[in-house]
Amino acid sequence: MTTRTEKHAGPELLRVCGCLAILLALSLCGCGRGLGVGNRLRSDSPFKKIAQRSSPLPKPPATVEPRRPRLLRHAGRPLVPPPPDRQPPMPTESTDPVPATQLDFWSAMELGGANSLLIELSRQQVELAEQHSIEAQALWYPSLRMGLGYSRHDGQLQNAIGDVIQAGRNSFFLGGGAGLGSAALPGGAAGPPRMTVNLSLADARFEPVIAERLLEASRAEQSSVMNDVLLEIAIAYIDVLEARGRLVHSQQSFQDTTHLLELARIFAREGKGSEAEVNRAQVERAGMQIAMENNQRQITVRTAWLAQKLHLPADTDLLPEEEQLRPMQVIEDQQGLKVLVSHGLAQRPELARQHSLLEAAEGELTREQWRPWLPNLQVGASGGTFGGGGSGNFENQGGRGDLEVLAVWEWRNLGVVDYTRQAQQKTRIRQQQTHKALIRDQVATEVTVALAQVESYRRQMATAMASLQAADDSYRRNRQRVREAEGMPLELIQAIRARLEAQNNYTGSIAGFNRAQFRLLRAVGQPPVSGGKEKPTE
Repeated sequence: MTTRTEKHAGPELLRVCGCLAILLALSLCGCGRGLGVGNRLRSDSPFKKIAQRSSPLPKPPATVEPRRPRLLRHAGRPLVPPPPDRQPPMPTESTDPVPATQLDFWSAMELGGANSLLIELSRQQVELAEQHSIEAQALWYPSLRMGLGYSRHDGQLQNAIGDVIQAGRNSFFLGGGAGLGSAALPGGAAGPPRMTVNLSLADARFEPVIAERLLEASRAEQSSVMNDVLLEIAIAYIDVLEARGRLVHSQQSFQDTTHLLELARIFAREGKGSEAEVNRAQVERAGMQIAMENNQRQITVRTAWLAQKLHLPADTDLLPEEEQLRPMQVIEDQQGLKVLVSHGLAQRPELARQHSLLEAAEGELTREQWRPWLPNLQVGASGGTFGGGGSGNFENQGGRGDLEVLAVWEWRNLGVVDYTRQAQQKTRIRQQQTHKALIRDQVATEVTVALAQVESYRRQMATAMASLQAADDSYRRNRQRVREAEGMPLELIQAIRARLEAQNNYTGSIAGFNRAQFRLLRAVGQPPVSGGKEKPTE
């Protein structure tokens, strides 16, 4: 015999499916609004507005057009990875020389900024902070749940007046709910999955502000990593140019000592010299050959370091387009120490990061101070189809709705925990203030040292240039005396050594000046500009 309940089971099931579809649509709409908030947070960040402001530090005149980074031979990666079941071929030894890859200074800087793994890690850290900020902003958003519940009882049961009776019953619920919080709590007796979870008003009020400050700190850290990476690339590139310059000087001295050896042999055959002088010339030539080999090794080592900074294979043969190392002008002259220190204190990302961390710590203290006085909310609502009856029956099915609202104030462990948490945050604030003072002192010291190095190497370049001119003139005069038979070939040894030393000193002073320029630029909180001005050598 078919019961009335069984006849209406079909329409009831249709209504249940309709409710399910509606709740799923509402869930999707809520997700869409959440994504919109994430985008708004990212675009309206106050730190981005600060980062977009023009720097008060004057930039050098763009007399040299910056070049776009070239497509490097060893920098490309396949767009489609090989099949996982196919093993890559084993590398084979090749006797063919690796073609050199040419790039200029600014192309290396742009390539390093794009390929650096450290910069990529900092970008990922910023992404994590952005997601945390979005999550904090969404604390007020309700959570949606769908579910069903079934409950059955057979055996003894105590009724309302205390009598123990034999009973068999079951119930069934199909529906969903929405409420504040994220933890799932089951309903009782096949009831709805109620949202009776705690939402701290202190966390909901202050956590978004704290997360935003931490996001600003992550972005400042990214800028700091960018400045450090570009400084390392600039120094590595200058080191390569310096090593190549020393190699050129040693090659020239090797040729001069080879010519000296020939003259010593001619003088010995003609009776104007001795074999001892020939041996002396041979020793000097061997020393210059060793110097060439050492300089070649330095080029290989420094090129490998530069390739690592650019995230290229270590065996990449990088060939700078610059033929020789020349002084660079990357920051304006005639800026006093006080002006540069003020620029550093205003623009260093390390200080911006520390300031954001300090504000985050102050926000955490405010949260802990308000936590005992702001309640935890327990809010939830649910609705669906509920029915039940005796064992094996589901009678009296119909709609059901539940609403729960509760506010709870809590003083943890009689207020002791609240007091200690506030004391801890006050200590953390003092720590952040101390770190900020240390960074300010460090910035002032770095600017002072970098400026002193710039001025010192500027004077060294002038002295080294004068010394090089004198050494070169001495070598030409002594060579002319030997050619006119007014002197002995060994008189050229000291002149060759003096000229080589003067050449290396001049190259070293230029390299030191350029490195100091970029250290000063980083000390005032600016990354290297995408172009430069070469200072003419007098």
